[in-house]
Amino acid sequence: MISVLVVEDDDSKFENVKSIIEELNIPERGISRTISVQETLSALENAKFDVLILDLQIPQRVNEEKKDTGGLNVLKVIKHDVKRKGDKYKTPNVIIGLTKHTELFEEQASLFTEQRVFSYVYDHIDMTWADGIKESINEYIHSKQTSTIHKPTDKVIYSIHGIHSFGRWQGKLDEYIKEQGSEFEHIEFKYNFYPVFSFLIPPLRNREVKTFITELQDLANRNRTAEINIVAHSFGTFVAVKALEKIPLITSPKLGRVVLCGSVLKSSYQLQKIINKHEIKGIVNDCGISDKALVLSQASAVGLGMAGKVGFKNTFAGLIQNRYFEGDHGLFFNKGFFKDWLDFFSGKQLDKQDDRKDPNIWLSIKACLVLYSPLICFLAVAYLIYYICF
Repeated sequence: MISVLVVEDDDSKFENVKSIIEELNIPERGISRTISVQETLSALENAKFDVLILDLQIPQRVNEEKKDTGGLNVLKVIKHDVKRKGDKYKTPNVIIGLTKHTELFEEQASLFTEQRVFSYVYDHIDMTWADGIKESINEYIHSKQTSTIHKPTDKVIYSIHGIHSFGRWQGKLDEYIKEQGSEFEHIEFKYNFYPVFSFLIPPLRNREVKTFITELQDLANRNRTAEINIVAHSFGTFVAVKALEKIPLITSPKLGRVVLCGSVLKSSYQLQKIINKHEIKGIVNDCGISDKALVLSQASAVGLGMAGKVGFKNTFAGLIQNRYFEGDHGLFFNKGFFKDWLDFFSGKQLDKQDDRKDPNIWLSIKACLVLYSPLICFLAVAYLIYYICF
């Protein structure tokens, strides 16, 4: 499958162009849109598109007046990058201009020697432009199919391990996926040995978030139509969720489903943000109700919690499924869980699971102590400092 960037600020015109592209069996997830010069250049800087369909009358920035030369400015910038053999912008393989001034477009496009360049006059009545777009893209698709030796898979599972480990469970998951003859490609995200010290300091956590964002963007550049599923454990759940929050949507791959296990996120964390942003189909949160490591995370790590023990409070109308199992922080790494995760990524609804005991007074007191442990620790340290100093 190919990826198309449509630069068009007019909603009606964009829908017309989009419908023509979809007639070529290019799915909606393979079609991206920008509406200004700056937004387009940012997209071309961060992602590789096969086809660029460019309206010449676009604004310099979002919410500004459109300019007759807006699209030409885009061509001039990326043409300059090509001319000086730069690599700031990822020039599309096919460039199609929709304009009334085809001679101006072709003049600016003349230096793109390695790209197919076409220009058509857009008209609501005369649909010659639509036939031209179809012919140009079909020609490219045919050439790409004949030159492709290996077709990348369109279904990917990214696994992310926790801190203070090398993620050996990822190897077990990889073996299981291959044993099942699964259609999924499995990619292991590694940060080698992540120190507890860095885990405790909020600014240092973001280094791995940025690295994972780059991984996702690289994968999107290689295969814009791939659907990404994520399974993350412990600190990996923080990396995954924060990366999905921060990655620009225009450079993000298509997201399918997400599995979190032993999560260090707070139970009050609002996952709706990433669900709405990426149109995620579902999130499973597997919890170990005897997970002592998460109690320590709740008490000692600023900004983190134990959603992997107590679950997320808001299930977003059932899109987030909390499952509760008797066990500790590493209970998830066996074929039973692996099977569930593959079934979930394949679109199956998982059975409910809740091994929690009915609450009593002791369990309620214990839960309150765990919940307010950060405050208790802070007050204890404050009292100790006051006692020593005064």
